[in-house]
Amino acid sequence: MVAKPTYEELQYRIKELECDFPKRKRIEDDLERLFKLSPDIIGSGTLDGYFSKINSVIKKILGYSESEFCKNHSLLLFIKMMLIKP
Repeated sequence: MVAKPTYEELQYRIKELECDFPKRKRIEDDLERLFKLSPDIIGSGTLDGYFSKINSVIKKILGYSESEFCKNHSLLLFIKMMLIKP
């Protein structure tokens, strides 16, 4: 069985996490800005192959809303659509 951390170890870990928070927030903000400003379709997916997030350019290019596209399209289907598209 794993020993429980000491009070000092917990304090140290909390300080580490507090220091990481601003960096993580900045990275999240940068990613959000990339999604909003890119003229290309950008998306992220889940491990089971579905979109979890996609930028609003999808509406202009394919006519789907972001939520509609994420609910109804897998990453593989999207790749096939883009390869077959005339």
